[in-house]
Amino acid sequence: MAGDGQVVQIQQSWSRVMLALLIGVPAMGYVFYYMRKHKPKPDSVDGQDSKRKTEKTDSIEKAEIPAELTPETPLQKALKLKEDGNIMYKAKKFPEAIRCYSEAIELCPASEKEYLLSALYQNRAAAYESLDDLEAVISNCTEAIKIKPTYLKALLRRYKACEKLGNLRMAMEDVTACCILQQFSSTEELQNADRILKSLGLEEAEKYMKVKPAVIPSSEFIKHYFNSFSNDPISKYLTSTENGAQEEGEATGLVAAKKAMRNADYENVIPLCSNEINLVKQNNSEPNDAYYEALLLRGTMHLLSSQDVLARADLTEIVEASSVDPKVAVSALLKRAGLFMQDVQMAKAHEDYQTAIRIDPGNSDIYHQMAQMLLLDDKTEEALEQFEKAYTLNPKATIVLTQKLYAEYKLAMKNKNKVKADSAKLRLDEVVSQNPKVTEGFLLLAQIYNENDEYQKAEDVINRAIKADPRNATILVHKGLLRLQWKADVDGSIEEMERAIKLDPKCEFAYETLASVEVQRGNLLKAIPLFEKALPLTKCLREAAHIISLKAAAQAQYTVSSSLGVSFQL
Repeated sequence: MAGDGQVVQIQQSWSRVMLALLIGVPAMGYVFYYMRKHKPKPDSVDGQDSKRKTEKTDSIEKAEIPAELTPETPLQKALKLKEDGNIMYKAKKFPEAIRCYSEAIELCPASEKEYLLSALYQNRAAAYESLDDLEAVISNCTEAIKIKPTYLKALLRRYKACEKLGNLRMAMEDVTACCILQQFSSTEELQNADRILKSLGLEEAEKYMKVKPAVIPSSEFIKHYFNSFSNDPISKYLTSTENGAQEEGEATGLVAAKKAMRNADYENVIPLCSNEINLVKQNNSEPNDAYYEALLLRGTMHLLSSQDVLARADLTEIVEASSVDPKVAVSALLKRAGLFMQDVQMAKAHEDYQTAIRIDPGNSDIYHQMAQMLLLDDKTEEALEQFEKAYTLNPKATIVLTQKLYAEYKLAMKNKNKVKADSAKLRLDEVVSQNPKVTEGFLLLAQIYNENDEYQKAEDVINRAIKADPRNATILVHKGLLRLQWKADVDGSIEEMERAIKLDPKCEFAYETLASVEVQRGNLLKAIPLFEKALPLTKCLREAAHIISLKAAAQAQYTVSSSLGVSFQL
């Protein structure tokens, strides 16, 4: 998201990294978290599977024929058929192998169900896999797993077939079971789990975003969003009393929408803007400044409500208009560029930035937003160049200065220049102390102290941030994470996150983080509803996919740990 998306992500990035250290979540990524941290030891499968954990799934179970049995018994015949099937399998005569295994399954005595029958189903699945009959692979593996739930080979084979067929939920559960049975020692399976989670999260997020309810963010979020701009025409609506004479009577259209913005009556902003826009269209009037301002305000509120299609339509109409106030046009371009960025359409975003520069090269917001994007992409040197341009154009923009100093610190650390790093840190501390209302600066400074294991200083800075901005729930989440990392104070951490939710029930970051901590504690049934509360508050496809993947991982862990009889506790 444009503007606030960058600011929020920058101010939250250290918490994401901290959380990654605490619960194994790749920072800003999709997760198969928690697995590397715990190594439960369920019983070995059948005295053999524990030795086979690194075997490839194209292997088949060998028959062991007891010498004392006569060839007339069903068991002897089943074992002989199994061996014949193995011979056919190795000779790549897969239909013949399937016939042998099928006959053996029919003959297998009930007393040999766990060891022989499960192996026969697994071997037949291997033969079907060689014929690329994935449905048959899944059904045969399922039969084997019904008999022996901890059958590693069958679970490995089934999750791979499920992934190929797009049954990602079952694939996720099976790969989770594999990781548990392998005691999280297989890098391949952990990587596969992460890949499946990414695919699952994206697939389900794409469906979810089509039906996602429009949710207006909290007043605190909206305030920080507009504070991230210096030249956005909408920002003045929050404090300006322009058109006051008109507001003495019944305010309508754009005038009423501006009044709603000042009163934090955000639910009514979109319909009031629509009144202004529809009036022009119904009268076939020439669009005027009020029309385009209403389009910009409505498009921005659509954007904040995660209605990306509607937002893009309003912003594009402004961009393609022939005569629009330059500040309105640039604001529309920056917000549309943000939408392009979140959809990973980098070329289109770059084009909008360049168009904005041609329209208003002295607008510091352009370079500021470009810098934020580059910083999030770890292009620190390029980001610093854009921060310099933004600050030169607008030296009163404290938020630009704090982020510029943070970029200077990051670049100095990257270049192992401790003198410059210390200088940037000291200067950032001075700026934050002089401008306590810019809470993003406090969080960036706290991140620096946290990175250097200076936890007491980090906590002092966060406490200063809370004092300066007591309505900002995100700061409380940071404090909770710091307590978790520094003092391993799980209860205290959860207390801070619950305070954040009480303060701002629309703080997605608080729900997500609290849910992740509950997963770490093994409280999966507490975590899942928290992820569900976070989901409607996500702002874009990428955020929704992230939350869905976290929830799916927790659900898979609960299902598998229940079936295997494994419990997880911090």
